[in-house]
Amino acid sequence: NPEVMFLQDVLPYAFKKGEHSGKRAQRDRLIYWWCRSSFEVPKGEIMGSWGAGSFSNDTALDFVLSLENAATLVSVIQSMHPAPLDADDASEVVAAADLIAAMTGRPAPDMPEDALKALGEYASPELKLLEATRQAVERVRDDSELADLWAEDNDQEWKEAIADLLQRLDPDANYVPRQLEEASPGPVLGCCFICEKGIEEEYIVDMVHEYDDGIVQLTMTLHAHRGCVEQTFEPPHWNSDGSPSEAVLTQFAVSLGLVGDE
Repeated sequence: NPEVMFLQDVLPYAFKKGEHSGKRAQRDRLIYWWCRSSFEVPKGEIMGSWGAGSFSNDTALDFVLSLENAATLVSVIQSMHPAPLDADDASEVVAAADLIAAMTGRPAPDMPEDALKALGEYASPELKLLEATRQAVERVRDDSELADLWAEDNDQEWKEAIADLLQRLDPDANYVPRQLEEASPGPVLGCCFICEKGIEEEYIVDMVHEYDDGIVQLTMTLHAHRGCVEQTFEPPHWNSDGSPSEAVLTQFAVSLGLVGDE
């Protein structure tokens, strides 16, 4: 992925104190954060993901929306190449596997409504397919970029979700339907640049920085929880209309190295 290589290998040079400073560094840092807000690049937690469930990420939901029939799921499981899976391919495999589990009557509690309707008419999966699906999920768990990304932070929740999926794919295992611990208060609109967790609609705030050095003109917007803003920056936090105060936006720019490095 060229965008990931650009962010991970090239732009971090802009953050080396004493080696790269002045307007060029400010410009590179701005481009870095603008790209971070545009590309789904992991840092600690996986950007574009708001939970460990099979459908708690953008890639899985896009996959569900693209489904044509049950044969699509079989194709995803059977067409895995021998090289380690990248994060997107692994997320699609997990989503496909969870839908196959749902076809046996063992759905995940976070499965999108009407997901199975997109498959049209389908028969209960054969034992051979269930075994191949379990092997595919085990491979994601043991040898994939997705597993590596979760391992960079705390992967216990993800490992538990994978273990639950494997159990639901085993017709001989006991099955007790799980319930979501708590319902999300609203749709997740993005990831907080401070804590890197998903942000529900009622808690989101846009942090905007405009840059113009006569060569580069950019307007960058990162999302944040209101609570994270209040915990991270000094007051006053908000204008009368609820938008971030000028003081907060200045602190925001300084914290990312976008200003104050003359």
